[in-house]
Amino acid sequence: MQILAMLTMLIDHIGFIFFPDLDLLRVIGRIAFPLYAYGIALGYRRTRNVRRYLFRLAALAGISQIPYMIAFQWERINVIGTFAACLIVMMLLDRFKGNGPAAAIVGLAGAALLEWLPFEYGAYCLALVLMFRYVPRDYWLLVHGD
Repeated sequence: MQILAMLTMLIDHIGFIFFPDLDLLRVIGRIAFPLYAYGIALGYRRTRNVRRYLFRLAALAGISQIPYMIAFQWERINVIGTFAACLIVMMLLDRFKGNGPAAAIVGLAGAALLEWLPFEYGAYCLALVLMFRYVPRDYWLLVHGD
């Protein structure tokens, strides 16, 4: 799954930078984002040290931010930074487990922050990661369906 995510992301980025008129490469690249979102939710569930996982993710986001901004000519926080923010929201949600109102506030505040600040994919990223984390697999299509 990780290799498929990396390959489709590479195809997407090659298409965006070198072949902007070739939509097929961008369509193929759309497979990468949900795979990475699933990987973040799975990584959060399986890691032994969430803080170290967050540190590695934040470090990678920081290292890749300048090249990302140069390559894509965007002034947004890259998707790795967005995934790091989603990880923080999941950590907070688990801290407030059993306190519905506090968890709802954390989730809504996280979504609002991701939309207000220039995060790549914004609240949609958080919704997808949280779906993979908290919704049973049998309901993913129902929850995410268009």
